[in-house]
Amino acid sequence: MTAIAKKLDEKLTRWAPETAKKVEQLVAEIIDLADHDALDLARSREVEQEVLDIIDEPKAGRSLACGPGSSRKDSSCYYSFPR
Repeated sequence: MTAIAKKLDEKLTRWAPETAKKVEQLVAEIIDLADHDALDLARSREVEQEVLDIIDEPKAGRSLACGPGSSRKDSSCYYSFPR
C-alpha cells in the first residue's frame, strides 16, 4: 500500500461519517476520471463552474465591466477610493 493510500485509510476511520463518505465519493470520481484519462477535462469543468459562479454573483457585472473596486453609474465607471 502506498503512503497516500495508508494516509487515506487512516483518515477515513477518524473523520466524521459524513466527511468520510464524501471523501470516498470524491476519490472514486477521481479514480474513474483517471481510468478514462479525463483528469484534465475535470479541471476544465471545475474552472468553467468557477467562472459561472462568479458571473452569477450580484457584484460580478460591475466588477467585470469596470474593474475591481469600481461600479457603474450613468453608463460610465467611477472608482471609490478608501478613506
